[in-house]
Amino acid sequence: MWRRIQRRIHMRTQKRILRTTISIDLIIAS
Repeated sequence: MWRRIQRRIHMRTQKRILRTTISIDLIIAS
C-alpha cells in the first residue's frame, strides 16, 4: 500500500517538474 502512495506522490512531482520545465522554456523563448 505504501508503495502505491509513494508512486502517486512521485507522479505528481514529475508532473510539476515537467510543467516548470515547460514554463522555463516558454520564458526563454519569449
